[in-house]
Amino acid sequence: MKERLLKRVRRWNTEDQTSINDIDGNDLIESVKQDVESLLNTRRGTVLIDDEMGLPDLTHLSNGYSQPDVDSLQQNVVQQIKRYEPRLSSVVVKFIGDQTATVQLAFNLSAQLLQEKQNLTFSAKILMNENGSASVSL
Repeated sequence: MKERLLKRVRRWNTEDQTSINDIDGNDLIESVKQDVESLLNTRRGTVLIDDEMGLPDLTHLSNGYSQPDVDSLQQNVVQQIKRYEPRLSSVVVKFIGDQTATVQLAFNLSAQLLQEKQNLTFSAKILMNENGSASVSL
């Protein structure tokens, strides 16, 4: 199981020297959730080391959206997670609709998370807000 580089460095700087294999499954799931949320809140072209990292600007969706817009966004979310979150496999993202009177697109994310040679089920709800921000909840 690979732990993110900056999280390893942060852990090395603390006195608590737990290994990645000692991390509780729930803590690992929470860590992945936070990283996916950060990834989906990153705008493409803003990361200096990789121009492809992040989602395209979504503010145009505040004027309404069509099925091709939703399909494109769904495909972008899947591609970003598969490319930049290697701890998840078998990634499936399904559109579940517009959740409120304001534009807020909702998706279900389901994937497998490998920990200590066993698969954990990772399931989350992704809300894309009209301002382009994303929130991920378990």
